[in-house]
Amino acid sequence: HVYFHDKSNPETELASQTLGFLRPTDEILVETSIDMQDLSSQDSSVPHPAWSNSPLLFKSIRKPRSLRIIATWPNPSVDLGRNEKLVHLVRHGQGYHNLWAEESGDACDCEMPNEPPRCPYLRLDTLDAELTEKGKLQAENIREIVTNEDRGLPFPKLVVVSPMRRALQTATLAFHGVGESLNCPPFLAREEIREHLGVHWCDKRLPRSALREQFPHIDFEGVQAEVDEHFDERVRETRASMADRSFQFLTWLNERPERSIAVVCHSGILSIMLRSVIECEAEEIANHFQTGELRTLVLRFEESASDLR
Repeated sequence: HVYFHDKSNPETELASQTLGFLRPTDEILVETSIDMQDLSSQDSSVPHPAWSNSPLLFKSIRKPRSLRIIATWPNPSVDLGRNEKLVHLVRHGQGYHNLWAEESGDACDCEMPNEPPRCPYLRLDTLDAELTEKGKLQAENIREIVTNEDRGLPFPKLVVVSPMRRALQTATLAFHGVGESLNCPPFLAREEIREHLGVHWCDKRLPRSALREQFPHIDFEGVQAEVDEHFDERVRETRASMADRSFQFLTWLNERPERSIAVVCHSGILSIMLRSVIECEAEEIANHFQTGELRTLVLRFEESASDLR
């Protein structure tokens, strides 16, 4: 059975008919938070995957929050305002799960009626996937960009990173050992910026002790549990949950004293962050991140009870 997380929606039967991917043997939990009027107006012969990148889905989970975060492109000739930070957003370099997906030609089909499913991320050998050689080169290229003085932007004073190995490796190759000492800037791992949780084995992390041994220069105090308590092989996290933890992370980021910060994480959480939480003054700011992509933005934080654009 497929269960819908939006318990308040009385039209889940309509959604189940329109989505068109019910499988009697399927016990994976998925979500539907798409506006039902928009959903039901679509051609019912075309499945509308609940995990898609539909603008309707991103829009449907945007909600009023106590803090407005506005993203703009940086201008090296203009100083940051009192409530602004320069944030270097980075998607990890190519991981082996990305490579195998490319080679197979299959995308995630967990929400589609394929028997057996062809989703490459269901492979157990993608567990906490590491970087490929291409991924390592992508991370080293980021290092060349951020250390180029002609860019006119300050080097990060803090690196915040997802506790998944592909992100930890990318952050290390891009930012470690640059600065006044070997461990400058400091590195902090945070669970809030992990990838879309559940079902995909590439998104289940290793034990914290193993990560500490492999990455001794990174502070894992932000990873509270030894084992991965957030991953469930049967339940896929809702987009609304991702938006909430994105906002929690951005609130924490706003409270940090550093003004130039690198954030190394994943395409899924970056999409949610930029399309459902942050207000982007230029549409292209929220474009999908490619592997190994660096996008430097100015984030402005404003107290607001309900104002949304």
